[in-house]
Amino acid sequence: MGADSGIVVEQGPICPFSIRYGPDGIREIRLLKQGELALSDAHGVMAVPYAVADLAERVRRLMDGYPKDLSDVLLDYTGTGELARRVYEELRTVPAGATVTYGELADRVGLPGGARAVARAMATNRWPLVVPCHRVVGRGGRLTGFSGAHGLSTKARLLAAEGILLPLPSECALDASLFDPHAWEVAVCSLASRDRRLAKVIEAVGSGRLQQEAPGRPFEALVEAVCYQQLAGCAAAAIFRKVRGVLRGEVTPQSVLRTGERCLREAGLSGSKTATLLALAERVDDGRLDLDGFASLPCGEVSAALTEVKGIGPPSAPGPCRCSRSSTWVCPTCSRLPTWESARR
Repeated sequence: MGADSGIVVEQGPICPFSIRYGPDGIREIRLLKQGELALSDAHGVMAVPYAVADLAERVRRLMDGYPKDLSDVLLDYTGTGELARRVYEELRTVPAGATVTYGELADRVGLPGGARAVARAMATNRWPLVVPCHRVVGRGGRLTGFSGAHGLSTKARLLAAEGILLPLPSECALDASLFDPHAWEVAVCSLASRDRRLAKVIEAVGSGRLQQEAPGRPFEALVEAVCYQQLAGCAAAAIFRKVRGVLRGEVTPQSVLRTGERCLREAGLSGSKTATLLALAERVDDGRLDLDGFASLPCGEVSAALTEVKGIGPPSAPGPCRCSRSSTWVCPTCSRLPTWESARR
């Protein structure tokens, strides 16, 4: 490892993570929420030992669905009890794509009936993914206990990345967009487990993914929403194609302002929709509307900011969330998976 000590924070496909290291090995790995990444200044580390950089890359690949063996990673067990260390070392032999129950793990370390002791060791695990506590499940393969970012939602997605699909408990929210890695698989599995009739439909027609039409391009998505207002789908799609054409495929605030009213009207937009697009483009271009900053705002604030533009109403903007706990545009509580009773309706 070398004599260096420090911390590295990286963005992973499922969640950000930090690696704290020292001369005797990896001291701690933490799975973070998105907001915690922005608060860290650990990106400024000048020189990172090769072993740490290699571990960070292997963690990213695991989250991306290409897990590598992490049993060779040197851990600094300072302060770890003997029993917990035995549990961790045994758990590190469980490969990606496999799971073990708390009771089975207790038996494997010579502690019959010690499932609770194993659970306590998992709760104090300082090295998630390297000591793969996400592969420890309850009796019958139930998802239980996970202290990483977003709890069981992250645990389910980590297992899905390794090819293991387990449904979320009915009281647990899927704290991720359906476009995030491995979230769609978990959502479909969870819905199927809660409604047998829906499970038969999914089995018959498949579980193809939703396609995101403008990923990372909120301005283009808003322009399309305006084009579709109060029009039949086919007619709106034809107009949007023409609008993209006059903008030469570059749907940005600058291209809209550069093209101007006359060309937008010639593409088939009404006078009011043209005025809306120009007003929207002006606000984004001069900084009054920060579309990239919307990801960290509550739903209601996003809606309020967008509806200040004449011509953009609630149907074209995200509505206020149905709870008071949302801190993001996509509220994890409001977007929780339906219960069996609501799903069948």
